[in-house]
Amino acid sequence: MASKLVAFRLPDDVVQAIESEAKTTGKDKTAVVVQALRHFFDLPSASESNRVEGLQQQMNELQQKVERLTEQLSKTTLSQLK
Repeated sequence: MASKLVAFRLPDDVVQAIESEAKTTGKDKTAVVVQALRHFFDLPSASESNRVEGLQQQMNELQQKVERLTEQLSKTTLSQLK
């Protein structure tokens, strides 16, 4: 996902909290802020979005396979009835 450089003025206590979290978790400050904002706005993380897209693709592929198998089963059943 593309990122955009944005500048904000933040109170000292917020900056200190960001720096403390970054130091504690080993993440950079940008990652801490992004994670906090995603949580606040109830947005999925980039990895969750990718995972959902992958699951959607797998579901579509499985649906196509089920349709093909259902078709084959119908043909087999019809040929056995004749």
